Amino acid sequence: MDYYAALDLCIQKHKGHPHEKMFRDAMHGIINSCHCSPDDKNDTQAMEIYKQRDQWTLDEWFDVILNFNKKDNQDELLSEIYEEIVESFKNEFDQNYEVAISLSWDLNGMAHSGCDIIGVYAGAYFSKDDFETNGPYEDCQGFVENMQISDYLGQEGFDLYMDPDYVTPEDYIQYTSIDLKKNLYAHVQFLTELNPARNSMNLESLQQASGYIADHFAEYGLPVHRQTWMADGREYDNVVARYTSPRPLEGNEPRPLLVVGAHYDVAGDQPGADDNASAVAGLLETARLLAELKPDLAYDIELVGYCLEESPFFGSSQMGSYVHAKSLHDAGIPVKGMICYEMIGYYSDKRGSQPLPDPSLKGMVPTVANFIGVIGRPEYGEFNQAFYQAMARDSEIKVVGIGLPGQNFPTVLSGLVGLSDHSSYWKFGYPALMINDTAFVRNPNYHQVTDSIDTLNFDRMTQAVNSAYRGIVGLPS
Repeated sequence: MDYYAALDLCIQKHKGHPHEKMFRDAMHGIINSCHCSPDDKNDTQAMEIYKQRDQWTLDEWFDVILNFNKKDNQDELLSEIYEEIVESFKNEFDQNYEVAISLSWDLNGMAHSGCDIIGVYAGAYFSKDDFETNGPYEDCQGFVENMQISDYLGQEGFDLYMDPDYVTPEDYIQYTSIDLKKNLYAHVQFLTELNPARNSMNLESLQQASGYIADHFAEYGLPVHRQTWMADGREYDNVVARYTSPRPLEGNEPRPLLVVGAHYDVAGDQPGADDNASAVAGLLETARLLAELKPDLAYDIELVGYCLEESPFFGSSQMGSYVHAKSLHDAGIPVKGMICYEMIGYYSDKRGSQPLPDPSLKGMVPTVANFIGVIGRPEYGEFNQAFYQAMARDSEIKVVGIGLPGQNFPTVLSGLVGLSDHSSYWKFGYPALMINDTAFVRNPNYHQVTDSIDTLNFDRMTQAVNSAYRGIVGLPS
């Protein structure tokens, strides 16, 4: 029985719900779980149950499951579990979650029995007639958002595979936001705790940072390699992973490549939480989402952790991003564009918290620092606009575009919009932009020892990465 099968119990009560198709199709999981094979004598009875599903309460459904599984001697166990489930609905949502955690590991047979523990919870939340809840969708959503989905994946007898025919990438991101936030924090924590600081002089710390990135890329199942070069007599490396679209190639021409990158080095002796651990965390979670969702795209995606973005190498041919951009150019690889994660973690809701680098930007850039920027040059306005629109669509966080077609672009912005790795790609004629919280314009901790993890807003970071992912996979062919 798949993750959502139990929700079909309430399909007739919730016509028009966004997941209606998924409920209807998943009903086959209920039917299949009620008999051992297509030739089983229970086949007819299972179909009769299916016909009556719109009349079920959760209690009646559970009785059916019990009856069909007495042969497995699970009826007593399931009855006990059911009583605990019903009792738990009298408690708070987080207590419900704890009950599910405590029960789930002993239920290897639950998928076979048609009684996926999370399915029961979700079915109950959707069935407002069976429990005193605030509303079917809101309550179920509240429960699912507090699940640690990664805790369940891969557990024997516990199927949480989300079929893309049923669940959109947006659904998946919504349901896994709790994991995303947790992961972002863990990534930033690891990088900011490296000592000495991961600047260009501390090769061991840089190797630990690059190793962390490489290990996670590999853990997600992406092919990984390192790109090395020499600078001032020392060896540095980029960490490069590739997401290959499942879409069949048309003809013999390779698909164009979209580059997504972030630098992992810091300036001086400071933790570099916003600059640039936040961006590396965003890069890693983007890689994870790509590997798990497997979007069908007309382009492939190269994910790169860069070294040597900071001084004294910024703007030179020894920057990791320059080395990477040049390698693509020299190899004649078609490049769709480049997306640079650069400082995505510092936000404020205070009035006047967003300074403006030029008075002419008043009205175009908000004066409250609760937004994320999509920042590029007007010469690549078409690419900037396409990404901006895909990222801003249905975004929980406000997205502000700079360098869009027809937009005011004062002279002061000419230098500011190029202060990261994306500028290396401009040198080879590739469209490129950065996702950025406006860096030192907003964040007073820029390049200071106070750029620490406790200054970041991980709720907003989560929203920014969710939206950035939609932009990355939402570009036109």
